[in-house]
Amino acid sequence: MHRRAFHVARQPAGLLALLLALASLQLQVDAVTKTEADDAQVLRLWKQGFLASKTLQPFLDTWVLSRPCTSKWWGVGCSLVDGQQRVTAIDLDLFNLNPGPEIVLLETGIPGILADLPLKSFQIRGKIVWVGDQGIRTCRIKGALPGAFAKKSTALIKLVVRGCHMEVGLPAHTQLPPNLEYLDMSSDELTGGLLPGWANLKQLKYVNLNHTSIKGPLMQAKWMPPSIEYYDVSYNQLTGGVPDWSSLTKLRRLEMSANNLEGSLPMVLPPNLEELFILYNRLSGSLPGWAASQGLKTIYLAVNQLTGSLPDYTPLKSLTGLGLDNNRLSGQLSGLFPTSIKWLGLYNNGFTGSVPDLSHLPSLTSIALYDNQISVAPEAAFLPPSLQSLSLSRNKMKGPMPDYSSHPNLQELSFSENLLDGSLPDVTLLPSSLVHLDLRMNKFSGLLPGGWAVLKKLETVTLEYNKGLIGSIPKQWGNGGAMSSIYRIVLKPGTGLCGPIPKHLEHHVYKYDPATQYYTELPGLGRCPTI
Repeated sequence: MHRRAFHVARQPAGLLALLLALASLQLQVDAVTKTEADDAQVLRLWKQGFLASKTLQPFLDTWVLSRPCTSKWWGVGCSLVDGQQRVTAIDLDLFNLNPGPEIVLLETGIPGILADLPLKSFQIRGKIVWVGDQGIRTCRIKGALPGAFAKKSTALIKLVVRGCHMEVGLPAHTQLPPNLEYLDMSSDELTGGLLPGWANLKQLKYVNLNHTSIKGPLMQAKWMPPSIEYYDVSYNQLTGGVPDWSSLTKLRRLEMSANNLEGSLPMVLPPNLEELFILYNRLSGSLPGWAASQGLKTIYLAVNQLTGSLPDYTPLKSLTGLGLDNNRLSGQLSGLFPTSIKWLGLYNNGFTGSVPDLSHLPSLTSIALYDNQISVAPEAAFLPPSLQSLSLSRNKMKGPMPDYSSHPNLQELSFSENLLDGSLPDVTLLPSSLVHLDLRMNKFSGLLPGGWAVLKKLETVTLEYNKGLIGSIPKQWGNGGAMSSIYRIVLKPGTGLCGPIPKHLEHHVYKYDPATQYYTELPGLGRCPTI
């Protein structure tokens, strides 16, 4: 970073002089401010403690006005304290400014100054640079958060410092405001692990520490903040097992994805938990039913090493989403899901047999069962009318494709890489709502159905690697407003398909190259044989 790229709010002889001046700022501030004018003085002094980029400086120029509340200083929020308007929030949101500016905070001038404001919320989001006694370092804080709020800031309940490269451990509870309710340090580069002392932060409800590089084990329940409602430690390097947190009665959302957690899942969950995300770990063993957690709305345990069959989830009356893909689950599927369920992500496991009767699930919109060992395509009577997406690619289904015309909301049918045979389904067997149809790599034969032209919502048709298909593309497709939404038809040249591309479908017919994984436009399908 070049220093000349920044404007300095107050221009001393040099950086050393500025640092020396800032060191004495605390002596200029009363222990307690009482009026809006006092708050303005504190903020002006604090402003002297950082260098702002030229992009940000016009916003900070509002800070020269007389009163931060009545003059609406940028990034400053106010509310009544003891009958007077006071500065109770600082929110410097750099993410939403274009181009994104930088702030350089001078470490020597920070401690204590902002603690003289009755702050309830302090937030800095974006690219921030701290200047310490070792020179300029991107977001380098030596063991303390900006402002060193600690016990003095009893009014502060929200603290957000995101996107910094701190290179320090998490702050001890003695370095945090005692009444803190909301803490977001996500995307801060930290060291070390979680701290048991945070159990002393009795009011802490929200903690976001994702993408912070913290290591080590998760805390046992007794070392967790007792009032915690939202806890996110995803995308870190945490190890060990998932503790029993059933005593955390207020916890509603728990995110631990993308760590190195292993072992089995706890048999009991926090009683009021609603959202559970533990994707991309190394969890093993069988799935608990968690029948006592009747408030659960989402269970997402994808990309682990879970084994066994599905438990009975019908007691979970609030469950709307179940994501168990990319595990090692097996056995015959059951229909033991609550009527509240909206989506099922069960792909890339080892389920066998047929799809069970799911017609009793009135809210179900999506079934993802591809990459399993399903041998029978589900009949329409087994599927609820609410269904919008049915994905059964890469299974072992045989025979003709069932009739799904009775499903008015069905938009996606993906049956690729199975063993389905016979003619392609007539338009009378397809729902008029169909948008995406993928039947590639099966054993279909015969002509392309001209009747598909009436499917006006159809956008993609994928049919390559069905060696028995013959003839040319029907002229009805896309002609005169028919198939008016189509933008991609994927076929394989060199098979029984032949003839030119109809003019109204030019630039819409492609072949797929598995080597490059790209779609390439087809100029034609080759010359048809003369009869």
